[in-house]
Amino acid sequence: MALIVIAGVYDCQSFAHVDYVANHMSQTLPNFKIHRIVKSQEKWQVWLDKVCKKHNWSHHKSPLVWKEPAMRGGDAVYIGGASEFSEYCYEYYGFTCYFDKNQKQFFVEENIQHYQHEQTQRAQVRLKQIYRKVCITGATSSHTGLLLTELLQLPELTLKDGMRVFLHDPSGGKDKLRSFVQDLRVFGARAGVHCVAIIEQLPLALKSCDLFIVLQGVHRCGGQTLQEFLEDNHNQMSELGQVFDMHAPAHCRVIVAASNDTPTCFNASVLVDNMKNHSAKNVMVVTADLGLRALPTLADLTGLSLQDLAVPPVWGFIGDHFLVIVISHNWGWDPQFIGRSNS
Repeated sequence: MALIVIAGVYDCQSFAHVDYVANHMSQTLPNFKIHRIVKSQEKWQVWLDKVCKKHNWSHHKSPLVWKEPAMRGGDAVYIGGASEFSEYCYEYYGFTCYFDKNQKQFFVEENIQHYQHEQTQRAQVRLKQIYRKVCITGATSSHTGLLLTELLQLPELTLKDGMRVFLHDPSGGKDKLRSFVQDLRVFGARAGVHCVAIIEQLPLALKSCDLFIVLQGVHRCGGQTLQEFLEDNHNQMSELGQVFDMHAPAHCRVIVAASNDTPTCFNASVLVDNMKNHSAKNVMVVTADLGLRALPTLADLTGLSLQDLAVPPVWGFIGDHFLVIVISHNWGWDPQFIGRSNS
C-alpha cells in the first residue's frame, strides 16, 4: 500500500480539483491513502524549491503530487501535477472524472474555508502559550536599546514560555530596527526572549499585547509655537490612543517614555483621553531620568553625598515645564523646588 502526497496552494483551482479526487478515492478504495500539504501563495515557492532540491525534481507550479511507502518518510516517487495525477489514477485504478468550471470553483471555495479554519485553530493554540508579549512603538528612538536590555533582565516580565518583542515605528527606519533585532536575538536568547520581530501593522502587534511602550512623539521644530508643538503631538497621540483602544486587550499596560524634548506627560494625557475601554491606571510616564540629573544640585544644597540621596519625584508636563521637588522631613522646613522651563 502506498501513500499519495498532494501539495498545493489552498486557493489554486488545479490543487482543489486534485484534492477532491484524491479525497474521494481514499474514501472508496481501501488501499488508497493520502496526505495533504497546504500552503499559502506567499510560502509555496520557497517550500516547493526546497522539496525539489531534496528529491532532485523539476516542478514549477501547484499542485505537486508524489508517492511514498505507507509510512511517511520513505523514498518518494514523483508523479507530477494535476494532469499526471489524472493519468496515474486512470492507469492504476481505472478512475476518471471530469468537472466543469463551476464545480471546480466550488472546490476552491471549500478549500479556502477549510484553510482559514485551520489557521484560526492554530492561532488559538498559539494564544494558549504562556508568554509575555511586548510591543514598542517609536522603536527607532535612541532609548530603545538601553530600555530593552534593562527590561529583559526583569524576571517578572518573562513567563513560562518566555517573551516576545515586536518593534514598530510609524516613520519607518527599518535599517535601525533590524540592528536592534540582531542585538536582541543574541542578548534576548539568554533572557528568555523567543521572538524579536519588526511589525508594520500596529493593530497586529497590539493584539494580545501585555506591555505597550510608547517612545514616539513629535519634536519641536525651530520657530514652532508652543500651541503648534502641542497640536502636532495631540494629533499623533489621539490617533495612537484610538488604535490602542480598539485592538489592545483590557489588561495591557502602557509606558510612555519618549525623549524629554517631547511633551511626554501631555502625550500620556491625550492617550488616556482616547482610551475609552482601558483604565488610566494602566498608563505610566517615565520621568525618573530627569530626577537623576538633579542629584548633583541636590547634593550641593543639602551637603549630602550622592549615595545618600534618593531620586526625587518629578512633577509637571515633561517637554514643556516641569519641577523636581525635594521635600524635607524636618518639621518647620518648607519644600524646596528646583525648576526648569523648556519653552
